[in-house]
Amino acid sequence: MASFKQHSLNGIVGGLLALSSVNLQATPHDYQGERDPLLRAERIEAYHIEKLEDRLARIQSRLDIRPDQMDAWDNWADTVRAQAAEKMTLHEARIIEGRPHPGEIDPAQRIDMKVEKMNQHIAALEELKAPTLALYEVLDEDQQKSANYLLNAGKEGKSPKKHMKKHH
Repeated sequence: MASFKQHSLNGIVGGLLALSSVNLQATPHDYQGERDPLLRAERIEAYHIEKLEDRLARIQSRLDIRPDQMDAWDNWADTVRAQAAEKMTLHEARIIEGRPHPGEIDPAQRIDMKVEKMNQHIAALEELKAPTLALYEVLDEDQQKSANYLLNAGKEGKSPKKHMKKHH
């Protein structure tokens, strides 16, 4: 039977992946009408990088990361950034190439596309687990409690208020 710490870590890895899984469909409407696919992709990427950095800064602040924890934090945050950048690159390629319309591919091809996306998601989870464990292990007990909520929610704004305060 897995320990409480292992259950917490498993949930946090999922939450962290949600953090790095930038929702590339949620973009400002003014980008949706951009006719040049490359320019549109660049604008969407800039928008999402800014959102990701804001979210990372809020989480870092709410966890009250100390100087002795910065190496683990930076390693984790860099992994999140790298995964988001990879996802944006794939999304940019789809924008430039154009998405197939439902009638252009058969159901088996659509399933293959979904399986590939899930495999990428699994690989990203596995890649994120080690930096997450390293970060979680350097957090004190109160920070871990906050991390359990802040990071499991995917978006820290959905976490209970009592866990979003700074620790001293």
